Amino acid sequence: MTKLYVNEIAPRDAAFITAPNLKVAGSTVQTQANNLIARYSQSIPALVWTALTDFSIDITPKYSNSKFLIMVRWNGEHSVYGNVYNSIFGLQRNGTQIGNQSDPSGTTMNGLATSSLSYEGSDANSTLETMNLFYYDNPGVTAGTTLTYRVSFLTETTETLYTNRTVGWTGQSQGYELATSGIVVQEIAQ
Repeated sequence: MTKLYVNEIAPRDAAFITAPNLKVAGSTVQTQANNLIARYSQSIPALVWTALTDFSIDITPKYSNSKFLIMVRWNGEHSVYGNVYNSIFGLQRNGTQIGNQSDPSGTTMNGLATSSLSYEGSDANSTLETMNLFYYDNPGVTAGTTLTYRVSFLTETTETLYTNRTVGWTGQSQGYELATSGIVVQEIAQ
C-alpha cells in the first residue's frame, strides 16, 4: 500500500481554490427566487401565449455550459370554469416559449403543466386552482448574459386569470381562499 504524507499544501494560484470559483458538476451555482404575494387579475386572449404579469425572474449565468432548474408554483382561479380543462401553462426564456413539443396539426395546445381542478361543479368564484411546474433548461448561452424566465399561459377561450386569489374575493370576503405563487431558478454546474 502506498501512503502520501504531506505537511502543507500550497496552491499555485490562490484564486483557484476559493469557494466562489469552485465549480463542481451537478452542484448549485446560484439560486434566484421571486415570491409573488400581490393579488391581481389579467385578461388573457384566446389561443395566444401570454406572459403573466410580474411572474418572471432574471438570472445571469456564471458559466456558459450551465443548466437551469426552473420551479414554478401558481395559485389562482380561472374566470371561465371550463377553461380549467382547456388551458395550459408554459415557460418563456427571453420572450420565446421553451419546452413545448411541436404539434404539426396546430390543433393541440402544447405546454408544460395544467392547473388542477380543486372543486367539482360550475364554480368560478371561490375555490383556488393550483399548478406546479418543473423544467430543466439547457439554454447554451454565454456566461454573463442575463436570462429572463417568465411564466406564460394559453387558453382556448378569452378569460381573466386571477393570481393568488379567487374570482369572487373582494378584499373583505370570508370563505374565499388566498395564496401566494412563485418562481425559483437554480443554475446547475456541468
